[in-house]
Amino acid sequence: MFAEQDFWRLLGDYERLTKNESAALLAGAFEDLAVIQDLKDPVLAKMRDFAKLAGLDRSHPELASRVDQLLIHAERNKQLIETMLSRAHIERQNLDSARQRMRGLGTAYRPELERGAFSAHV
Repeated sequence: MFAEQDFWRLLGDYERLTKNESAALLAGAFEDLAVIQDLKDPVLAKMRDFAKLAGLDRSHPELASRVDQLLIHAERNKQLIETMLSRAHIERQNLDSARQRMRGLGTAYRPELERGAFSAHV
């Protein structure tokens, strides 16, 4: 009986962690995200142990429903991460292009500086 109670308590904890994970992703709080992900693995392992002891599986209607909701949240988080990675990749490309343009400008001005073109005015 305690195994089943412990399982449902841990499932609630895991659901909260998953929601917190979504919030951390949306906020860009990557340090918090790392902590949350470190917490989820041991909770999931204990849930599996207690589910086995209590004889719970996906044939239990409430469990099936809650697992389905967790899978939906996990897929949303995955899509959010993919979107963030894609944006970061584009930003990186833009920064690389800007860096190359700045280098080009630097070489264009360097000969004038080396000849002392500005020394008479400064």
